[in-house]
Amino acid sequence: MIRSDTESILGASPDYTFSSRVDSAIASPLGSFASREHSAIRSQTESILGASPVHEGAAAEAESLLKRRREVEEDVIQELMESESRLKVVSIIGREGLGKTTLARKIYNNNQVQLRFPCLAWVFVSIHYRPKEFFLSLLKCLMSSISEFEELSEEELKKKVAKRLKGKKYLVVLDDIWETQIWDEVKGALPDDHTGSRILITSRIKEVAYYAGTALPYYLPILNENESWELFTKKIFRGEECPSDLEPLGRSIVKTCGGLPLAIVGLAGLVAKKEKSQREWSRIKEVSWRLTQDKNGVMDMLNLRYDNLPERLMPCFLYFGICPRDYVESYEERKAKELETVEVFIH
Repeated sequence: MIRSDTESILGASPDYTFSSRVDSAIASPLGSFASREHSAIRSQTESILGASPVHEGAAAEAESLLKRRREVEEDVIQELMESESRLKVVSIIGREGLGKTTLARKIYNNNQVQLRFPCLAWVFVSIHYRPKEFFLSLLKCLMSSISEFEELSEEELKKKVAKRLKGKKYLVVLDDIWETQIWDEVKGALPDDHTGSRILITSRIKEVAYYAGTALPYYLPILNENESWELFTKKIFRGEECPSDLEPLGRSIVKTCGGLPLAIVGLAGLVAKKEKSQREWSRIKEVSWRLTQDKNGVMDMLNLRYDNLPERLMPCFLYFGICPRDYVESYEERKAKELETVEVFIH
């Protein structure tokens, strides 16, 4: 809703420029002001939410702590690197907040993997899968420019992708795929020319993995109680011990996260900004336990952090929320700056 309303004001085209909508006499100084404000707001937002993107940053800290995650990472890499020539589909499965995307990104960026596959592509699929955008995103990974293809149909784009990958040794990551039907639609663009190519899938749905996979899926387990506590205290105390009078409360807070790294680090980031007292931690415990009764789970934990942002940072956070995941950062950051500028101008 917010995205469609905003696009109706600013336009959805990447070629859009703010100066074309605002008189040139005020666009430049106002844009300069917005840029400074944008940098300041982003800096402060990162200091509150953590410097890295929430989903990947939260899980990244867990990955560095947990031996089990490293073992899964090594096993997946080994399977991708096998000499078998036929196309193989490997899957990473787990609940929301377990760090599937973070793990897949680490594997994708691994030096051995990068050297093994001359042709690499990463596409975020999501529950809001749109075929044309999907194939354009794939082509964007494979070519320097795709402007000439933007008016092609879905089927024409699929053929372009298949032609581009034909005969090549490729690794394609399909991040967050939800339905077997989506796999049926995209697999025709991913040829098996017996070149040793691989497809890596992340999903919350095990049926998708078994349907698409030629190998058994890898499951990311939730954190146990001690791992959860270690991650929580590392985020808050940065290597120091948790005061003994706060530990029982802290462990109760951690239990509300259900062993999910994303929820643990999100909640720890909030706790770290609060007074380290029994009174404050008791209040957080009460709120976090109440949230566990809601079906939204992890997202409610993250919403708790949003609710504790300074008021002037909330619009900035929402502006960035308009941008779809894995979009080109420079364009979407510019959009956010323009939106901030509009708000300053209106008020």
